[in-house]
Amino acid sequence: MTASSDHLKVNYVVDETGRRQAVLVPFALWKDLVEELELLRKEKEVLYGLKQACSEAKKQDACQLPEQCLDDFLNEL
Repeated sequence: MTASSDHLKVNYVVDETGRRQAVLVPFALWKDLVEELELLRKEKEVLYGLKQACSEAKKQDACQLPEQCLDDFLNEL
């Protein structure tokens, strides 16, 4: 049994009590969702890296972490 939502252009698969069990979406929408999810994952990675870098810089300023020379930094890239 399926119920439809024209607003979102998706179909819901429901059980005998009417509870939603699955969602069917048009392939174009699915493709867009997957691409957006991948972009968000990449952004999250970049933001996490920046957060880590800021944390390390603060520790270096507080002399809790040794400073890194430019050559070592570039070699990590």
